[in-house]
Formats: sequence, C-alpha cells, structure tokens
Amino acid sequence: MNIWIRNAYNCEIDIHDESTVVFQLRGHPWSLIYKPYSSSMKIDLTEEDARNISEFLGTYVIYYAGSDTCGTLEYQLYSNGICLEKLSFEEKFKCEFQSQIRQIEIRNIRKNTYTFTMNFIRDQEAYIPCIVEVESLKTGQRKTLHIEDLMPNEVERMDYLAQQ
Repeated sequence: MNIWIRNAYNCEIDIHDESTVVFQLRGHPWSLIYKPYSSSMKIDLTEEDARNISEFLGTYVIYYAGSDTCGTLEYQLYSNGICLEKLSFEEKFKCEFQSQIRQIEIRNIRKNTYTFTMNFIRDQEAYIPCIVEVESLKTGQRKTLHIEDLMPNEVERMDYLAQQ
C-alpha cells in the first residue's frame, strides 16, 4: 500500500485499487479493518490475514464474518498468530467449535449461536458494527469516507490505505 490518508473520516478521498479502511471507535480498545474495494473483484480479508496480522503485531486479532441472509457466523480469536478459539456455523448444516481457553458443548452453542457469538465479542470488549455497502465504488471516484449514522465524535481515528 503506497497511499495512506490519516484521519480520513468525513473527508473526501479518491478511491484507488486495493483499498482498505482501518478505524477505531472512540472508547473501544480494538481497531477494525474493512476492505471496501479491490480492482478486479472483491477480495475479502480472510482468517489467514487475521492470523498474519496477529503474529506480525504480536497482539490479539478477531476475524469475524457473518450473514443473516445465508445464516452463517464465523469467528476466530488469535493471539500472536495462534488460534485460541474458533467458531464456524451454518444454519441447519454445521456448528464447529474449538477453544484453547474454555470448554463448551456444541449443543449449548446451537441453542442460540448468534447470542453466543455476540457474547463472545462483548467478552473481548470488542464491537463489530454493521457495515452495509450502499453503492459500488469505482477507481477514480471521489467519495466522502463515512459510515451511515456514525458521528465524527464517535470515531477515534479512521485511516484510508490503498495501492495506486
């Protein structure tokens, strides 16, 4: 990434290839990484990216993916690149759980997987906002970087990184 716009929240920016937004909400200890655009096709961040970031920075990282439409939830908690806990859930198909930090039976997770997952996120003092893409971004567009219903005073910092 050779473009780094610091404190970009509510600022107008040029959209570039391979864009990534890194932000922290005020009062929250975790940063969030969101990849809104890539040139040829949408390339989402993966659990391997989370593991690599955790290992490289020597810190905790949570990978989270969920879809209410598909009925899926997934998270992994990494510390220094080591997976401490992992959940993979597809409604009516599978529920897989592994943890090095606690013992929980799958049947207790299946009772309400969404509540179980959100409780885990809260226990980590993390928050995962609902980010909905309302329009497709294109290279060269000039856009104001913001999240609907999120006021500037609620954002500690938001940086925009991209490859030109």
